Parts: sequence; C-alpha cells; structure tokens
Amino acid sequence: MTAPVNVLHVTTGMGEGGAEAMLARLIAHSDSSRVVHHLLALSNEGPLWKSTSEACARSLNLLLDHPISALPRLAHLRQFVRDSRPDVIHGWMYHGNLAAIWLGRWFAPSAKLIFGIRQSLYDIRHERPLTRAVIRAGARCSRDAAVVVYNSVLSKDQHNLQGYRSDRSCVIPNGFDIRKFVPDPSARSQTRRRLGITDAEFVIAIVARFHPVKDHATFFRAVAALARVHSSARILVVGPGCTANNAALRLMVNRYAAEAKVDLLGAWSNTEELYPALDALCMTSKAEGFPNVVGEAMACGVPCVCTNVGDVPLLLGDAGFLSAVGDAESIARHLATIARFDAGQKHNASLAAREQIRAGYAIEGMIERYMKLYTEPAAASCK
Repeated sequence: MTAPVNVLHVTTGMGEGGAEAMLARLIAHSDSSRVVHHLLALSNEGPLWKSTSEACARSLNLLLDHPISALPRLAHLRQFVRDSRPDVIHGWMYHGNLAAIWLGRWFAPSAKLIFGIRQSLYDIRHERPLTRAVIRAGARCSRDAAVVVYNSVLSKDQHNLQGYRSDRSCVIPNGFDIRKFVPDPSARSQTRRRLGITDAEFVIAIVARFHPVKDHATFFRAVAALARVHSSARILVVGPGCTANNAALRLMVNRYAAEAKVDLLGAWSNTEELYPALDALCMTSKAEGFPNVVGEAMACGVPCVCTNVGDVPLLLGDAGFLSAVGDAESIARHLATIARFDAGQKHNASLAAREQIRAGYAIEGMIERYMKLYTEPAAASCK
C-alpha cells in the first residue's frame, strides 16, 4: 500500500475568510489514507484554528506581529518542518505563498511547492503599497512553484497578467458540503421565530463583511426600491462589522433604506441555520473571485441575485439572477421577480439552485482534485 503524502499548509491564519473556510473543509474531508495534513499559521489564530489544527497531524501558530519576530523561533520552525517531513508545501494566499517558498528552500528543498491564490485582482493600484510589493514578489517566486492553483478562472487570468507562472496553473473551484447546507424547513421555522419574522414576510439577506468592495450602499438602494412595492420585505444584514454599533452602516441604512425593515445582525457562525430562513440572497460586490456565501445559499435552495463579478456567472448557471455592478434598479427588479413567485415557482427555483451546486460544485469533487494535485506529477495535476 502506498504511503500517504505529507502536506504542509502555510497560511496567514485561520480567520473568517473564504480561503480559510476552504482550507478547513479540505482538511476535514480528506482521506487520511492518501494525505496527512500539517498546518502552519503565521500571525493569528482565528475562529477556525482550533478545529482545523486538531484535525491535522501537526500544527504550529507562530503568532508573528512582524517578519523579524520569526528570527527567535527559527530553530523551532525548522524542527516543525522537519518533523512534518513534507512531500508537498502548499501556500495559501499571498503571504502564505512567500512563506511556503522560503520554508521549502531552507528546510525542505525536495518538497513539491504549490502556490494557492484565492483573490481576484482587478487593479493592483488599488492595493496597499505593502500588498502590492508582496503580490509582485509572489509573481517572481511563482516560477519556482510546481503548480499555481486558483479558485476562479478570472483570478488566474488576472494574476497571469501580473507575471504569475501560467504554464503550470490550474483552477479548482470552491466545493460545498451539500449534506450540511440543505433546504431545512425546521431550521427555517426556528430561525424565523428567533428573529421575530413571520411566515408571510419575504426575507432577503446580504451576508458579507462591512467593506467598500461589498457595496452595501447598492444593496440598500435595491431593497429600498423593493420595499416600496413589497411591504412584506424584511432585510437581514449579516457579517462582521454589520451591527448597530457601526455608525457608517447605520448612516447608510438611514440614507438609502430608512423605510425598509432592516435588521443588522453582525457575524453569524452557523449559516446553515440562516440560509433556509431566506427567500433570496443578494450579493452586490464590486469584486469577487468565487464567493462561498452564494454557493452555500444555493445548496440550501435559496435563489440568489448577484453582481456580475469573478466566476459568479459560472456558479449561478441558469439558477440565479445577474446584474451589473452598482445597478440597484436591476437588482431590485430581480428581487421583485422572486417575491412574485407562486408556490410552484418557488419550489422549482429552490430545486434548480441546489441542483446547480450538487452537479457542479459538491465538495467531494473539490477534494478529489486536490488529492490529485498532491499525489500526481505537476504536469498531470494541472490538466
């Protein structure tokens, strides 16, 4: 029997982002007879650290506040890498990629190096100076990577234009656990009761951190237009920073959607309980690669209205609604269409959304692609 492959994952931390969520799912769902996972985090733990590190054979969090602070821990770091005996070193995101190539050169030169990029890059000039420097350094270092793996076609194309290695690049879209994210009438009733929402209300949510790229202003303009013609509309704003304590967010609500019924709920950890309570999910981002929230909501049978960014058109297929970035009127029209669905149309839309994810983006397919990436030669794994 072939020995399992040792994979050392190098990531900034295990926060609440989409990349961290996918890394956690990859580790949790892998076949331990084929791959043994080891985890190195550079600077923070985050909410996914405990469960993910416990699922690994070895884990280490350096908790660095500056690259120089790694120097006193070099001996410990070297021993950790050597004990892990990595056959593969997989970097996650820009900083993790640079750390991965440095670790490989110094402590595990025979390991196969994989760069993992999960960001879209519409215009590098919009990035902070330090981030721009890290992106450009990553482009130069990517020549030494056996594979550069992206989660969206758009991200691959954008980074190739910045000089990232293109001859050994591949795209592995995010995968979704369709046994965890399911249409659940019980969760729908319980969550609605918890939030004081009646069965008659038409519930729309945006699930995103509060950040300019998520374009909450367009979302509020759209739902305000809908609320003027559908008095039963109930608006849920979910994500880090989306609470009543956020003065900027409150100002935005008052400016654009003062007459709508808006609940600012903040971060929500068990989203598999939230999505079934929705009648529609809205994503108004100005830029995305491959958004997890859309795939998760669709797996729960929720119709989605999204801006045309990243690989969202591929993710939605024919089971959702697309609008141009910033087009609040179009978004409102699509939401109104969903609000007018009769029982049969609601049922068909729910089935179509879930089937789109089951057929093309179930987590089992993503896991198998990563297994091949780790166990097969680079040339074969890029096909």
